[in-house]
Amino acid sequence: MVGETSKNKGRRLNLSKYRYVFCDLDHTIASFIDGKLYIPTTVVTAINDLDAEIGFSISTARCLEEIYAIEGISNIIFRSPLILENGATIVTSDFTVIKQHVLTENVAVDLVEYLKKFDIWKKVCIAGKLLDFDNVDHLSKLTKIALQDLTEDMLKEIFEKLSSYSNIAYFRSKAAHKSGTFTLDITNIQATKQNGVFTVLELAGVGRDKAIGIGDSDNDFPMLEACGLKVAVANAKPSILDIADLIVPSCDHEGVAQLLPKLGKKI
Repeated sequence: MVGETSKNKGRRLNLSKYRYVFCDLDHTIASFIDGKLYIPTTVVTAINDLDAEIGFSISTARCLEEIYAIEGISNIIFRSPLILENGATIVTSDFTVIKQHVLTENVAVDLVEYLKKFDIWKKVCIAGKLLDFDNVDHLSKLTKIALQDLTEDMLKEIFEKLSSYSNIAYFRSKAAHKSGTFTLDITNIQATKQNGVFTVLELAGVGRDKAIGIGDSDNDFPMLEACGLKVAVANAKPSILDIADLIVPSCDHEGVAQLLPKLGKKI
């Protein structure tokens, strides 16, 4: 149950004041089962049953095309904007772009050409779609470069290249699908989940103190820092667990589905 972790023991949190929830996808509400990403029915129901006055926004590193592929997500009734590509793109509930930060074209061209030499999984995100490097005829609207299967040595070399740019942001994480490798997302420097939160809250007319952020990984850190209540799932990285005001059961135990019905109450 929510509130039973050692960090929460003896605490009573008043959740009645919170009017907005920002929630990560992978390993927060979506689990990998047999190699496929899946959102359980209990989580979908908890999201759909939220009071109409409480906003709920997905905040993810994934692009729109990747969102569609997640089993169960089509059953979620979106009423609020979605933050995609670590904040590079924000769309309405019907997937109309509200705000977008693209890589400057000269940087995009230079990086794509440089990264072609690496024998890894590599894609660019343009207009919400993941495209192979060789299948892109223009890079003027590139919002994200996504890399997988990176080794430590590859990362070191790529980081040296990235350090020459002042207008990009990048997030590295350990790969869940292949032990000992890493993933890397490269975006415009303005593309952070935190800036996404600020934009959505301004549109909703809700203050930061009335927002809840829920996540598990390092790229969720800026999002949680922007919110009045920081929530971590129990499987979160130590850096996220350390800053959390509340720890809920793990993604596999559907902790977020246990938390959402408690909004408007004390736990």
